[in-house]
Amino acid sequence: MRKITAHPLAATVPAPALPAPVLKTVASQADQDAAFAAAVNQFGLATSMGTLIGTLIGGAAGCAIGAAGGAIAGVTVMSVPTGIAGCLTGAAIGIPLGAAAGLVLTGVPAAIAVGIGLAQRLSAPDSTPAPVGAAPAV
Repeated sequence: MRKITAHPLAATVPAPALPAPVLKTVASQADQDAAFAAAVNQFGLATSMGTLIGTLIGGAAGCAIGAAGGAIAGVTVMSVPTGIAGCLTGAAIGIPLGAAAGLVLTGVPAAIAVGIGLAQRLSAPDSTPAPVGAAPAV
């Protein structure tokens, strides 16, 4: 039977005291903060623009519908004052409905798009430079 012995060079090469640092394959805290800040800004801009445009469209459409309804209802008496009152009433109803519709119609696609971008930024490798002498990421 053959006897197993240690390699002759094993005793001459000292083992390192600590393993070399390994790079992380996740985003650092700074990268996460930047990703969330960008997502908040992008989503906020998209939804605020949708709400503003919806408010303008809802106000104009509500005023037009209300003015037409007021003028038709007030033909026999006074069509101009009832048309103005109908415009104001229609705008008062159309503005919040338009704002809600604009928020939903832009908010849902914006949430999906911003969420995809956020997930990509968070799953990207760490962008901070590696320390000198660090082992490459596996």
